[in-house]
Amino acid sequence: MAQGSVATTTVSTATVSGAAQTVALSVSGLPADASASLTPSSVTSGSSSALSVQTSSTTPAGTYSLLITGTATSGSHIANYSLKVTTAVTTGTFSILASPSSGSAKLNSSISTSIVTAATGGSAQTVKLSASGLPSGRRRVSRPRR
Repeated sequence: MAQGSVATTTVSTATVSGAAQTVALSVSGLPADASASLTPSSVTSGSSSALSVQTSSTTPAGTYSLLITGTATSGSHIANYSLKVTTAVTTGTFSILASPSSGSAKLNSSISTSIVTAATGGSAQTVKLSASGLPSGRRRVSRPRR
């Protein structure tokens, strides 16, 4: 599962001998910045529960062995669940700023503004700029700075 996502699996119980019992379920061994829920957290043996594991963007990537414990009057049983957390793939996001953000020009003159972009997530990418809303008969001239 990628950082910042949710993984869900089914935890099944069984009545091995005798009568069905109430089984209290719990999970341990979660990585940092992750949480888990079992719904329901208590079942009758022979029933199942949904285990959901939520990671955050800061949960360390790696493989973790989660221990799912079922406790009933007859004792406890443990099941292992292997959780693999992978680095999230961030699609590039960016910010854009015009400085100055507005201006006025006299007839037959020009104005200039600087457009600055910055990567705010992921890696740097090429950003295609365009201008709209120019008065009729006027044109945009771009001079990229490198």
